Amino acid sequence: VRLFPTVMPLGFPEIKLPHAPAEDRLQPGDLVFLGTDGIIELRSPADEMYGSTRLETLIDRHAGSTAAEIVAAIRDDVLG
Repeated sequence: VRLFPTVMPLGFPEIKLPHAPAEDRLQPGDLVFLGTDGIIELRSPADEMYGSTRLETLIDRHAGSTAAEIVAAIRDDVLG
């Protein structure tokens, strides 16, 4: 499940955000991954951006894995 922001990040200009769900509930054992610009905006030698869709797809593909296994899969995919 992708969580969307409910407030603007510090230092950003005032812009309207799409309506976010009132609340999302995490269950015991759920993992939360934050896709930062250090991964999402990473560019390949061919100047292709890694992108949030690729990151989300990789995380979905490893659903059921541990956090360490997912981080290793992301690292391997980025360095691959």
